[in-house]
Amino acid sequence: MAVPASAATETGLSGNTKIPIAREVHGVSNPVTATFCYRLVPDENNPAEILGLPYYNFSMYDAVPDEHHSALVEKYLNLSSLRFTKVGDYIIHVREDYSDDPVNYPIDDFSEYKILISVRNQVTDTAPTGELVATLVDQVVDVRGDKVGGMTFSSGANRVSISLTKQLSGNAANTDEYFKFLVNFNNAKAGDVFTISGQDETVTYDGNVIVAPTRFVVGEENYVYLKGGQTIEIGKDSESNNELPIGLTYTITEVAAEDYNTYIDDSKIEGKVSASKTTTDLSSTTDDPSLQNATIFENVKNAAVMTGVSSIILPLIGLMLIGLVSTCTYMAISRKK
Repeated sequence: MAVPASAATETGLSGNTKIPIAREVHGVSNPVTATFCYRLVPDENNPAEILGLPYYNFSMYDAVPDEHHSALVEKYLNLSSLRFTKVGDYIIHVREDYSDDPVNYPIDDFSEYKILISVRNQVTDTAPTGELVATLVDQVVDVRGDKVGGMTFSSGANRVSISLTKQLSGNAANTDEYFKFLVNFNNAKAGDVFTISGQDETVTYDGNVIVAPTRFVVGEENYVYLKGGQTIEIGKDSESNNELPIGLTYTITEVAAEDYNTYIDDSKIEGKVSASKTTTDLSSTTDDPSLQNATIFENVKNAAVMTGVSSIILPLIGLMLIGLVSTCTYMAISRKK
């Protein structure tokens, strides 16, 4: 005898239990490591409660960006833990609700997908047996209502750049002289590469002609060269895309230049090493944007004006003295006569 439908037993998914899911981060030039989390929320109009709903963690480890500055990782969302106790059509909403680094990798709060599951009774001679069969619909539905093959969540990374400006002052400053700087990022990932822009292609420093670097490689010693009035940027590529993660700490040190007094930013104390700075998201600060992610080194050199008698006028003075002596002698002789 067939079992009444009300006596149906709990069942899981039959057949396929996986949905493709992908996470994309665009606007990056170095490998991405981040974790995103997804909440599976049952639709309020479902026939009954869905048991065993998972909370899904999606991790990206050193995902390499392509030529379009996008890093993509594809996986599967496993729904084998789901359990159903009643016949009907079920909808599960999938939303991204967590990032382990929301400052640099914000969540995708726009995309949402619906997973469709059909639960039916097995029948014998058209009578329900009480044995449920839950089937996962192969395609999910996106926010526009279109059926798609899988779920893709995407957001842009927040990135910035930093600048270094060299200023000169004083009557003995050499406007043709290049100055050398060492830049250190203290918590950047070794091997990451950032663009250096704004330097002259070749510079003459300490008597040597140097091809100025255009790449900053984390983990190596990275020097840049500026003359007075020049500004360089680190972390902005040729298409004006920013590359530096927010929250990197860094220092800038001027090498040598011992014959100059050096003042950094608005400091009144002479020194060659900047204070430790942190890359800042300009859109989230109320401070003057021109003061953020920027460092100014001013080199001052003065020389006293010579107060001795110039060698150029010494002959003139001699001629004047000879003339004065001659005049006095002539007048004395004239009086005697």
